[in-house]
Amino acid sequence: MKVLIGVTGSIASYRTPELLKRLIAMDIDVEVVLTRGAEKFIGAASFEGLIGKKVHSSLWEDPMAHIHLERSCDLVIVCPATAHLISKLNSGLADDLLTSILLAKTNNVLLVPAMNTNMWKNSLIIKNVQDLEKKGFSFLNPDKGLLACGEYGVGRLPQIDMIFYEILFHLEKKSFKNKKVLVTAGPTREFIDDVRFLSNPSSGKMGFSLALNAWIKGAEVTLVAGPGTPDSPDGIHRIDVESAEEMKNAIDDVYDYGFFTAAVTDFSLGVRRKGKPSKEDWLKGGIALEKNPDVLYSNIAKFNKIIGFSVYSQGTSLDAAKKVFKKGADYVVTNNVANCFGHNDTDVELFDNELNSTEFKEMDKISLGRKILDIIGDEND
Repeated sequence: MKVLIGVTGSIASYRTPELLKRLIAMDIDVEVVLTRGAEKFIGAASFEGLIGKKVHSSLWEDPMAHIHLERSCDLVIVCPATAHLISKLNSGLADDLLTSILLAKTNNVLLVPAMNTNMWKNSLIIKNVQDLEKKGFSFLNPDKGLLACGEYGVGRLPQIDMIFYEILFHLEKKSFKNKKVLVTAGPTREFIDDVRFLSNPSSGKMGFSLALNAWIKGAEVTLVAGPGTPDSPDGIHRIDVESAEEMKNAIDDVYDYGFFTAAVTDFSLGVRRKGKPSKEDWLKGGIALEKNPDVLYSNIAKFNKIIGFSVYSQGTSLDAAKKVFKKGADYVVTNNVANCFGHNDTDVELFDNELNSTEFKEMDKISLGRKILDIIGDEND
């Protein structure tokens, strides 16, 4: 895959190289086009050192550059996109290389605006954005926060992660289109009083990766997220929960696929105590634990296909998988407790219901989520 990143004259342009790093790490080929305004904020060398090739800026370096670059790229992204660029584009002006490319590109253009909040709210800019959307241009709207001018409001360039996810969404084939997918992710917390709780070190990264990749592939995704699960794109319906009971009750629809990655705390206290009892009071009364509901088994009838996850420290990967198959899962992903919690990379084994397995070693969780969905999607297409 190949993308073109257009950079315009905004203070936010200093963040664009970080986006390039993320794309290159995914083996996406990148071309860069700078406007004259962008060159005032950030030099070509900052980008050339990352992509290992020449950055483009002049309309006259090659009379057909705007055509060659447009035709060679699967997606054109303008990050950041200024009010000036948006207005020129909607007026059909092509007075530099970037605007010429954008007007020659008939589809697959993503604009990521960044500007002062009053500029973003200006009726002229609002109309220009609406007009461009009607013409087929896509937008990832700016975030709310502290702006470079010192004001607070909507206009900040979105988080680089969110821009990266949006780019992947535009590049990926929609193999899960018209599919409903639910993912549980992260830990649960079972409070024993108003301060203390039982939990585990799950980061929610594996569940987040599956939800993200399912969304990227066109599915309608619901993410039931325990504490600490990474932020998700707006296109994912997210339900934040805390306890195992809340997670179980949040699943109130029917789905094509259910990915049960959450590390649900096994036990809770029958009656949560108020306040913060002293250690002495706790030791006097003792702690009587109750078994939490099984989130997967409690909701098994709501899914066409269930993918369970199992962490083990004793026995074999196959033993761990068999325990989850007994609950009614169609696939099981297993991993050892030694390398599962909190890491970006992990080793897992994917089993189907005939106990055939595929191993993945030292794979980052974003790529792993994509691989798992590809296998399951192909087998159930």
